[in-house]
Amino acid sequence: MDSSYLHLVLPAAAAAVGVAVVLLLSLWRRCQTTSNHRPQANPILGNLVAFLANGHRFLDWSTGLLAAAPASTMQVHGPLGLGYCGVATASPDAVEHMLRASFHNYVDKGDRVRDAFADLLGDGLFLTNGRLYMEAAAEARVVLLLPALAPPLRRPRRLGPAAPPPPARRVRRGRDDSSPSSSRLEAGGDGRDDAFFAAFDDAVDISFGRILHPTTLVWKAMKLLDVGSERRLRQAIGVVDEYVTAIMESKQRCSDEEESNLLSRFTAAMMEEDGGNELGAMFDSPEAKRRFLRDTVKTFVLAGKDTTSSALTWLFWFLAANPECERRVYEEVTALRGDTAGDERDDGYEELKQMHYLHAAITETMRLYPPVPLASRVAAADDVLPDGTVVRAGWFADYSSYAMGRMPQLWGRDCGEFRPERWLDGGGKFVAVDAARYPVFHAGPRSCLGKEMAYVQMKAVAAAVVRRFSVEVVPAATANAPPPHETAVTLRMKGGLREV
Repeated sequence: MDSSYLHLVLPAAAAAVGVAVVLLLSLWRRCQTTSNHRPQANPILGNLVAFLANGHRFLDWSTGLLAAAPASTMQVHGPLGLGYCGVATASPDAVEHMLRASFHNYVDKGDRVRDAFADLLGDGLFLTNGRLYMEAAAEARVVLLLPALAPPLRRPRRLGPAAPPPPARRVRRGRDDSSPSSSRLEAGGDGRDDAFFAAFDDAVDISFGRILHPTTLVWKAMKLLDVGSERRLRQAIGVVDEYVTAIMESKQRCSDEEESNLLSRFTAAMMEEDGGNELGAMFDSPEAKRRFLRDTVKTFVLAGKDTTSSALTWLFWFLAANPECERRVYEEVTALRGDTAGDERDDGYEELKQMHYLHAAITETMRLYPPVPLASRVAAADDVLPDGTVVRAGWFADYSSYAMGRMPQLWGRDCGEFRPERWLDGGGKFVAVDAARYPVFHAGPRSCLGKEMAYVQMKAVAAAVVRRFSVEVVPAATANAPPPHETAVTLRMKGGLREV
């Protein structure tokens, strides 16, 4: 090789290596130069080794670390600060700070989440920020609260004695892929529904799996080469987009008199042409509107598809494991029917509001098994949490609803027990706690838009089942031996429950 060529290349290569070393050392020092609590962290490898050893039980492992942390907050980072660096907390004060007091500094979910879900969710409500989010959220909030979206509402019936106990219905732990989803869209019943939900589940699981990679380089290389899980993701997104687009087009062809569901109303709001439509005015073409609406529909599906079904699965397991709680729910939902206990009609909204013990049982279920166990934000600027933990600009800031539900300092020494009574006052009325202590539906300006609708759905389903059947789990459910869970976007019972 020509020596003159080497004289040119070697200095350039040495300079490049030098710059890389400097950058790596800078990242490493940025993660090291704080007095934050850093459990199980190697000076060079960070938390990588501990994560690899405990990834199969991540939620319980991280809960133990947060419980042992002096202020229920800790710092975690990858090798040399690469891949990830940030803080995780189970402190209500820190959650209050991030979601309310300093909300402006923790609006963004960051590249770690955005890059992972961008292919599936695009610019929908889940990933968007700023004025676009505020306008779309305001429209969605109005739509979600419209009475026309709920089942026909009726006057509450008078109270009366409980009906005789219902027959037993046995369910077995094990996957049941045919279970209906609470958020299903109408598609004609020709098999496209099943294909859509199978593709959507696959796309969500693969997108979430991207977050768990120690570095983005692996999945981005697979995407570039169109191999493995990234090829499956591309194919699944194609099925999802085709299905959602077909649904949107069918709803646009229907008049307001024919359709009064969430999708039709949100579509109408997006497509209005009058000058008062601020949301529609933010897009420069009908195609951009349709693309945003498509992505928002997928966000609604993500938010409602598995969250309510996950909570209901855990609820029925807890009721089976706690017969006294099941009896109280049964007595409450049947007493509201009075002498019409055999009536098969759905509960009305006013009836559901009177089901305080059922509301407490659902809330207690989600305290222990929140549908979304972790939430993540990214700091826009350097900050200090109320407990003194330093958060650098660009760091993620996670809060764990799962861990917070298991903190004795928040819920008492019986925090591991299923006890709906902790949510009731002396008169049996449900009493909520501050969202910063119970962030299952988040808190502050980005609180869950569908919270009230979710409770209505879950109470209506649970009341209908408990009134008609006594649920027994096979093998028998015991309060001190909960079934294992799957760590994904939603906290699912491993195998679920299916009728036998």
